Amino acid sequence: MITNSNLGMSLVQLTMAIAWLTGCAGTKQIVPRPAEKIAIPSEDKCWVVLYRLNEFEGGAVGWKVVANKKQIGRLGPGGYLFWECELGFVELEVRSDSMGYSVSGWKQFHAKPNELMVLETELHAWGGRISVLVAQGERRKKLLSALNRQKK
Repeated sequence: MITNSNLGMSLVQLTMAIAWLTGCAGTKQIVPRPAEKIAIPSEDKCWVVLYRLNEFEGGAVGWKVVANKKQIGRLGPGGYLFWECELGFVELEVRSDSMGYSVSGWKQFHAKPNELMVLETELHAWGGRISVLVAQGERRKKLLSALNRQKK
């Protein structure tokens, strides 16, 4: 027999579980954002935007993002990170460790002065890897426009 106190406790446990799961999948940036609006930097700097597609696969887990061995943050579905990186060679790692199953993706690039590097990620569940791609052309324009409309 279910009593009011048992039902109340079950609802509290369910609420806590949902909050925990959604908290894991959210985007959290550790390093500071260089500006309010995503744009090409005016000084001799390189800014990077990393966007994660809003997809079902891997959706309940935030992905750890590291650039040159420095943690940038965690990237949830549909989220993005925006940071200033050092000029020169950059090695970017995106990793998901969930329930004993680990997938990762890598991207190496040369950060140039006055550059806005736009990258996007997606999970290839069947291949067990995360791809990190440079967004270019029309795709880049649409992505930047959509990200600048998002509230941060």
